[in-house]
Amino acid sequence: MSTNVAKPVKVAIIGASGTYGKGILARAEQIGVEAVMVTRSPHKFKDAKPTTTVVEAQLDEEEKLTEAFTGCDGVISALGDDRKKRPKAHNLPHVWNAMKAAGVTKYIGMGSGAMMMPGEKRGVSNAPCIPC
Repeated sequence: MSTNVAKPVKVAIIGASGTYGKGILARAEQIGVEAVMVTRSPHKFKDAKPTTTVVEAQLDEEEKLTEAFTGCDGVISALGDDRKKRPKAHNLPHVWNAMKAAGVTKYIGMGSGAMMMPGEKRGVSNAPCIPC
């Protein structure tokens, strides 16, 4: 049995300036995965490696998100949320619409609100994941 695991070539990361996101970006850069950082604060990524692209966008700007996601193998969300208001998670439908428009089918949500994909039932996920 082979222990080789295929890794993605290019992933988009939203929420990369937070605690989870910084770790995800560091690991992507460490293993040579091309990362597309979607952020409201591009100045936070001045020291990004050459394999990282920084895209300034709000999560409700579907055209910008679609452009950023095009060519990606998946999207990783490290948004986190506010349990009372969920100000970030309410934008996830925009993220999904942009993923669909860009032809991206893989989504990983870490510390973010749940996102139901078409055909999913609450409590059951059939979404594929991206191996590291």
